[in-house]
Amino acid sequence: PDLCTEDPTVVIDSRDEQPYTVQRLKDGNCWMMTNLNLNHVSSDLTADDTNIATGTTLSKDTFNGWMNSNWTREYSIPEMTSSSGIDSVTNTSNGMFYNYCAATAGTYCYGSSEGVGNSDQDLCPAGWRLPTGLAGGEFDSLYAEYNSFAKMHDPILSNSAAFNLAGYYDDIGIDRLGTNSYYWSSTKSNERSMGVLIMNGPGSTVATPNTVMPANPGNRHYGFSIRCIRTKSMQDFSSDDAASMSIGDRTTLRDTRDGQYYTVSKLADGNVWMVDNLLFQGNSVDPSDSDVTTPRTLYNGGSWSNGYSLDGASASSTSSNCYGDTTGNGAGYNNFCMYYVSSDVNNGGKPNAWYNYSTATAGNIVGAQNSNPATESICPKGWGLPSHVQTTNLASLIGSSPSSFNPTYNGYYSNGNLSVAGTFGGWWDTGVYSDYSRFNLQYSSGAMSPTNYSRRSGGHTIRCIAK
Repeated sequence: PDLCTEDPTVVIDSRDEQPYTVQRLKDGNCWMMTNLNLNHVSSDLTADDTNIATGTTLSKDTFNGWMNSNWTREYSIPEMTSSSGIDSVTNTSNGMFYNYCAATAGTYCYGSSEGVGNSDQDLCPAGWRLPTGLAGGEFDSLYAEYNSFAKMHDPILSNSAAFNLAGYYDDIGIDRLGTNSYYWSSTKSNERSMGVLIMNGPGSTVATPNTVMPANPGNRHYGFSIRCIRTKSMQDFSSDDAASMSIGDRTTLRDTRDGQYYTVSKLADGNVWMVDNLLFQGNSVDPSDSDVTTPRTLYNGGSWSNGYSLDGASASSTSSNCYGDTTGNGAGYNNFCMYYVSSDVNNGGKPNAWYNYSTATAGNIVGAQNSNPATESICPKGWGLPSHVQTTNLASLIGSSPSSFNPTYNGYYSNGNLSVAGTFGGWWDTGVYSDYSRFNLQYSSGAMSPTNYSRRSGGHTIRCIAK
């Protein structure tokens, strides 16, 4: 089904015809209610049936049985093995154990001290993925809704998450069966470990019994379980989806244009907002997947990389092409310009991107003397830049306590430099202040205000809102 409900639904994994119960849990996300049990498949896996990159193929012979003699090998070689039996409480199969190299479909197979970034491909079926982990991740958010080991384990309890106590696989074989369990996430903890959800049952001797540890690290060489979470695309997110969310609900959506994942939330104004900054770096937009009415090319060459504008010129050394103009009559009001960094300390170490207004509006608003409100943007289809009325309303509701918006002190890109990062954040809206200036939602001193405005030649970040 397009949407999970609070009632269990059975879906079939086309790769091996195994059934899985899926259900919308209290965090608003759609979860598999049974452990992944993908083992032997009759044909190679592709992006049509598995969460791997478009155009790639995963051989059906990729995976090995488990080798207990070499931990170093088990960081970098995909291995899996069967778990044991049925969980006596959830009454479901304990599924398979996968080392992290296997869990990520052979894509995250670094040596024991070489792990790089988060994983974005895995063995989940197409349209599903590993949950995010560690503090603030989807495991953490799910546990925050239940706040009880019993409700995370016992399906008799209303809308329980029903995680098995499947144990795990280590150098002695299956260990801690019936007392503990460990579930992989997509989030890197350090070079050796990824975030995991740990369930500690009544018989646990390694951690306090009847507890849940939703944000712990786990070494990639171990064999842990997988519970997949469904990824709906931003482009497929509908008004019915928005209506099904309550204030404060969050979910993760995927932008089909580049595969980026974004957390979205229904905020106090009743609208669904991105609570992550847009990171789109495509060189063109199309009505089929973007917030435009006609296909549009954003630049004709060059590179999207750290410190580069869309025309390929280094923003820091040729600022007149993009952000340097302050006269109201220059190239920064016509060229498509952005500044992208792969890691921003003010954005939790994640990538970040700043766009001038020409780019933010996908060329809808160009030229120094332009008083028209923006009607198009580089947001995904079905999403757009918020209006000034919307940013004003949101700020009036949560401005003094804006944590639900997940605001960040991004700074502002101007004159070839990123300014006031760490003390100021700003997000473009469609409001017109003057011919060459537009409003943006401002964040400073721990509060949000809608009254800030900036020249369109400068760079702000973007948070799209569902239409």
